[in-house]
Amino acid sequence: MAPAAPMQSPAAAPVHRAVATPDDSAVVKLIEKTHFPNGEEIDAMSILHIAKGILDDCKSTPPAEASEEGEGDSATLTPELQFEVYRLSVQLSYRSLEAGDDVQEKTVSLFNMLSSYSWEVKVALILAAYVSSYGEYWLIAHTYRDKDQVAMGMAALLQMSDLLKEDNNKLHTLFQPLHKLLNPILDLCYCIVEVKEFFLSVFASSNTTAGFPGLRATVIICCYWIIRSALICTSYMHSLIVKDPRTTNMDAELDSLARKIQPLRNRLTNQLFTCYKKLDVIDKIDVVGRALKTNDIDNMKVLKLLVDARDDKQTSVFDLFSKKQVSLETLKNKTVLLLISSTENEVLFLQEWYEKCDEVQRRQHAIILFPVEGSDQSSMKSKKFTMPNLYMVDDPGSIDPTVIRFVKENYFQEGPILLAVGPAGRVVHPNALPMIWTWGSKAFPLTLQNEESLRSSETSIMLELLIKDLDDKLLKMVEEGKKSICLYGGDDLEWIERFTGKAKEVANSLPVTLEMFFLGKSTDSVSKLEKIIPDIYSKKLVSESPKLSSAKVRSFWAKLQRILLSRAQYLNKTKQQNTDEEEGVLQELGKLLDKSGLRGWAMFSKGNHIALIGDEDVTMKTLNDFTKWKLSLGFEGALKDHLERLEGDDYSDRPCCHLHFSDELSDEILENIKCPECHRRLGKYTAFLCHNQRPE
Repeated sequence: MAPAAPMQSPAAAPVHRAVATPDDSAVVKLIEKTHFPNGEEIDAMSILHIAKGILDDCKSTPPAEASEEGEGDSATLTPELQFEVYRLSVQLSYRSLEAGDDVQEKTVSLFNMLSSYSWEVKVALILAAYVSSYGEYWLIAHTYRDKDQVAMGMAALLQMSDLLKEDNNKLHTLFQPLHKLLNPILDLCYCIVEVKEFFLSVFASSNTTAGFPGLRATVIICCYWIIRSALICTSYMHSLIVKDPRTTNMDAELDSLARKIQPLRNRLTNQLFTCYKKLDVIDKIDVVGRALKTNDIDNMKVLKLLVDARDDKQTSVFDLFSKKQVSLETLKNKTVLLLISSTENEVLFLQEWYEKCDEVQRRQHAIILFPVEGSDQSSMKSKKFTMPNLYMVDDPGSIDPTVIRFVKENYFQEGPILLAVGPAGRVVHPNALPMIWTWGSKAFPLTLQNEESLRSSETSIMLELLIKDLDDKLLKMVEEGKKSICLYGGDDLEWIERFTGKAKEVANSLPVTLEMFFLGKSTDSVSKLEKIIPDIYSKKLVSESPKLSSAKVRSFWAKLQRILLSRAQYLNKTKQQNTDEEEGVLQELGKLLDKSGLRGWAMFSKGNHIALIGDEDVTMKTLNDFTKWKLSLGFEGALKDHLERLEGDDYSDRPCCHLHFSDELSDEILENIKCPECHRRLGKYTAFLCHNQRPE
């Protein structure tokens, strides 16, 4: 008997193709005929939050663990709404797979199913319905790789087995066009919810639309394209599984939809903003806040809000490098860094940083000095700056006080900050200064996500980060981790000679290759270092190469202070997730800053491992006792072990630490930095140090 012909999969039905669509007015008339809201109030925002959570998890590989917050969100849907999402999900799949390619007719049929809901609820439900199917495929794909028997059976039934047996990244790659389209769709849904809130704030009734026909029409058009896109996305998603050969052009179709959705979002937000200004019923703070939290086609809208919010005609900024007014368009599609500071110290620091950046980084970034209360920028125009792409608002007084208030309340809470606004007009980092302090030109891109990535590796390479600008040869020694390194300093030359002699004696007797470098004291000025360092080299109390300049040494101490504060600020924000190792690195940095202000100090290390940081007494006692520990744990390990024994023996007799910070960093010092010795909270005091030298 001849085998039966295989049954054609329903998914092999003709895939939807974009057909000629009617103009906007025709779409509005067509869709309005399906709209009969029953007046029931449904929280569309909570539905969108659930959909967004699923989409975010599906972007990660493997998917992120479910949080308690996410579980709580799912409980906000009533049983009726849960059933409605399920019903729409089935209908989306059915409509996308049935024969016929009139996508508009199928879109209208979905609107008929949603006739009793308000516009924002329609799109929220349809997006949730699509995401439920999307999430099912994604969940099966990832549990399949864990050899879950149910997932393997489901994959076989859904024809996914062959796809999942291929490259692990294959499914992620195939779903990428959907990710690209779903993000702007979600943003557009949020904008439609905002329109609803606008009508409620003005009329206390979502059905009152008189006087805003253009805004309402745009909402209808946006709803049409969201539901149409959901239908086409569903068709594309199913076609991936059955590998229908007729779907070869669907990537281009999804890309075309993405290009359609983004201008619609811009059109809707612009109309909404115009309505707000016309009625003068919105707090400018809310406008700026929403703009800084959402992506736009570029950064122009946000920048205009920030620098000339009171005067629509002012569209220029002052270039502090060329001393000319330039158009705000100069900053279009760049990452704009708003420097908010009551002093000029950070401008000088950023000039040094800018010189070390490559040409591409310079072109992609610009800095604007943003005025806050208590800062006088009037003198900045006459000063000479070597950094291009440094600007200030031509007339700081033109900025709306409510905008300054928003920035101060939400970002400028303590110390200078560098607010990073991305090319799409959204804040990508609330303060990028700590990133630049720590990683310099290696900090790019200046985003929160990149900082998390850099911080994850920071603990293991902290010493490299500290000395990378001190000297290239010294940095290479640390990176290779073959030689023992001693950084030491102070201003007691008698102690220095005794210490270096003893350190060399111990190293030669073990034997250990020890390189020694003099860094003075953390409180030394460049002029003081210039008087001490030549004497140190002439007496051969340091390694001959590399020779460290006074300016580089002074820069090292300034960097240590900044990295210490940066690390403390970061750990303060993430204190519930910090490891003992991360906290330990912070304590080591604090101990180095403390000891380096004394008349004698030393730090021994190998690679990125710090073995000992001690003052003149502890360091000398450790070296003098080397016969007690020289045969155990290796040089660095034995140093560390013996130091801990000493600290345990006479802890109560030693004073705790003092951390000295330069005046320019005073606003950035946290109130909860811990003592590196006893781990209690440090108090904050002001001290005055004279840098003049006493006569010989």
